[in-house]
Amino acid sequence: MLTAASAFGAPWPDPLTQRLAMAMLAFPVLFMVGEPLFKDAKRALRDRRLRPELAVATIVLLAYSSGLLALIFPTPPVAGYSALIVSAYFTVRYLLGGY
Repeated sequence: MLTAASAFGAPWPDPLTQRLAMAMLAFPVLFMVGEPLFKDAKRALRDRRLRPELAVATIVLLAYSSGLLALIFPTPPVAGYSALIVSAYFTVRYLLGGY
């Protein structure tokens, strides 16, 4: 099996460092780039409307929080997936002309 250590000759960090790095790298994507998503979700909550932004924001926050919990408990680290979801959401929104 080809790993990063054997492919590039670099030491691969331990799992805790990987989880911390994913949480740190996902933070700016979520809370800077994803700010309009969370504003729209907040507006949907205020108006008591079920909108796609509310569902996406909920999924993103759950994924990020479970990634943070992976730093303490032995759970799957999925903080990086939250950044992927935000990126995919805004890419689709841009392609559809809604951003």
